[in-house]
Amino acid sequence: MNIKDINEILVQSIGNLDIKCLNDIDEKISYSYNNKNELIESFKILFEELKSKGITSLDVQSSKCNFCYPDKDAYAFYNPTTNDLVLRYVIFQESPDFYRVEECKNKLNILLTQNLPF
Repeated sequence: MNIKDINEILVQSIGNLDIKCLNDIDEKISYSYNNKNELIESFKILFEELKSKGITSLDVQSSKCNFCYPDKDAYAFYNPTTNDLVLRYVIFQESPDFYRVEECKNKLNILLTQNLPF
């Protein structure tokens, strides 16, 4: 399975707040030091938390983090009702058997120049 496929599956899963399609990701790969089942469980908890707040899906846009991984793929997920940023994830392949799937918790600081960190 290539990174494009994994990115699409992860983005779809997060956007739909649904872990079902995560069953299709490769189980031989480490996802930010989690195996497939651990990754699925962590997203299950996250999705349940968001749903308990009344969020049923998320809109996605390509994003960027200028701090930790400035040259990697990032995705911003917004509440479709309020257009508020809910999550940002960095997703990329670090090695043949390791994918970085990490929430970007950097917050925009208007005092910084050049719109860092985003």
